[in-house]
Order: sequence, then C-alpha cells, then structure tokens
Amino acid sequence: MLKPTTEVYTELQEIFDFFNQELFGSKLPQCLIVLQRSRGSRGYFAYSHWKNNNEKEIDEIALNPSCFLGSELKIILSTFIHEMCHLWQYHFGTPAKNGYHNQQWANKMEEVGLIASHTGEIGGNKTGYKMTHYILPKGLYEKSFEKLEKLGGKMTWVESIGSAKKIYSKKRKYICEKCNMKLWGKSGLNIICGSCKENLEERF
Repeated sequence: MLKPTTEVYTELQEIFDFFNQELFGSKLPQCLIVLQRSRGSRGYFAYSHWKNNNEKEIDEIALNPSCFLGSELKIILSTFIHEMCHLWQYHFGTPAKNGYHNQQWANKMEEVGLIASHTGEIGGNKTGYKMTHYILPKGLYEKSFEKLEKLGGKMTWVESIGSAKKIYSKKRKYICEKCNMKLWGKSGLNIICGSCKENLEERF
C-alpha cells in the first residue's frame, strides 16, 4: 500500500544524511524535518523546538512545499542546505541574535557552495535579516547534488495546487555569470548567452 507520508519524510531524511556527510563531515546533529507553509519564506531553522518524553531537545528545519512546484530539485535542496548551515552555526559557531544572518554564517554558506545574497543575485549583501542565496557554479554543493542525482536521490511528491501555482506562474530571472546579462522567462528554460556562450543561471 502506498504511504506518501512515509515516502516523503524518508526521502527528506535520506537527503539530509547525504548532505550532512558530503558537506558537513557528518557532524551535524539530527533534527526534525517538517514541511511547513510560511508566507514569504522558502524554509526556516528553529533551534531546540522539539523535545521528547525524556526531555531531549532537538532542532527543526522546515521547507515550504508551496515553493516546490515548477522549481528544479537543485534549487529546492539548496534551501535545505541554507537551513543546515544555520543548524551548523547553532552547534559549532556563534549565531547572531534576532534572526540576523552574520558573516560566519555567510562564510559557511560559501564553504559548502552557496553564496549568501539578500537579492539572490551576484552583488547582493551577504549579511542581513532577510537573506537568500544563489548556487556557486562548480562549487561543493553543485558537485554533491550531481552525485546525489546519480545515486537516485529524489523528491517524489510536490504540491500541485494552491499558492504554488500562483508563485510559479510568474516569470523567472536568468543571469549570465560572466557578463551579468539578465533576461526573464518561464521556469526551466535552457538559455545560452550570445556573447559568452555560457548557460544562463535561473534565479529564484
């Protein structure tokens, strides 16, 4: 019998364990992974948000399923890594207060192959309160994601109705990493820059 709940959360746990090993040397503690719709956010990290009957506390990483539809798996999972960097900082670094993304967090993001940016684009501020990121081409995350794909890593289920349709009906920005040329179009396009002959990166 099909058990979609088991399927969804088993895949998320396997993905967490894979990237924990590949990007963090298996040092991250286990946490509770949840799917949670949150307006204006693709995901979040919450320190020590759960405890069991023995008073053991663990953290929470949430992903917003309304942002899955129409987005490549590499983009979806980059949010997962973004939140795992928060998990790392709370246990091995010094997090800032009141949700501020500080330089230590930005440095860890870059180390694992994501560039912190308040705009999600090259040149954006790397620290601040409301932060996103873009994927470093040929960086550690991108290489690890390619390995995950070869091993069959996937997310079987994505949201098919509701706010996701509204989010991904909008045009997406594409940018050339070399010359910074930009254009807009629907998600999933394969575009080559006429000047640099490079594939344009889709930004969210």
